[in-house]
Amino acid sequence: MWFGIPLLTLIITLTGTYHSLEEIFGSPVILFKLCFNSAFVGLAWWAIKTIVLYFDRKRPWNKDSNVKRWRIQIGLSIISTSIIFLGYLLIRGEFIEEWQFQANTVWATDLPLAIILALLINFIYYYLWTRQHNKENDIEQKNQYLKVSKGKKTSMIGVQDIAYAYRLHEVNYLVNLAGDRYLLDGSLNNLEQQLTTKDFFRLNRQLLAHRKAIQSFQTLSNSHLEVELTPSLEGNLLINKNKAAQFKQWFEQSS
Repeated sequence: MWFGIPLLTLIITLTGTYHSLEEIFGSPVILFKLCFNSAFVGLAWWAIKTIVLYFDRKRPWNKDSNVKRWRIQIGLSIISTSIIFLGYLLIRGEFIEEWQFQANTVWATDLPLAIILALLINFIYYYLWTRQHNKENDIEQKNQYLKVSKGKKTSMIGVQDIAYAYRLHEVNYLVNLAGDRYLLDGSLNNLEQQLTTKDFFRLNRQLLAHRKAIQSFQTLSNSHLEVELTPSLEGNLLINKNKAAQFKQWFEQSS
């Protein structure tokens, strides 16, 4: 923030003009402009930050679709930035006489730059949030364990070691990446809700698989998908056509 605001201010001041750095730091008028531009960029930053934090509390990002939040958040960011920009023009016009001779330049460069600034802040924030969220998920996944049983022995298995879980003859099983099979303590629905990582996909009502366990898939004549798992599993490995597009998108994103 302390580096970005002065840098953005300098870019806004220089864009669309013929000022050199020597002229900027040698001219009281241009330095005065820099002060106004700094105030505008700082205020726009504060407004967008306030909007983003508000939506973090009221409509947090989730693992599915964030389109609605994106539309509202970006729309409000652009609107608030534009309002601040208009106020900035009015105030600057009162104090800097030179501005009235540069009105066309201001509208052609400063306003588009202000909108780009609003979009840039949103996308940088989302990128940093995604990175941090994935890191937290990885840590949480490594520290998450499930209770399973084999014979009379009950043990805990780490989520990162799960290949898939399936239901057969009213019994739920869990298979790890090494191919060991365990009785699952709980239903597949409960297991799906417990998992915080995006690496699992509910292929059908009887099967929940980790991305590492899915070797390949093929499209059948009826538009269903047939999945190949490792460790291998016999039985219903089909994804119906209504879920096929969602699976393909998940498969590509998690590759």
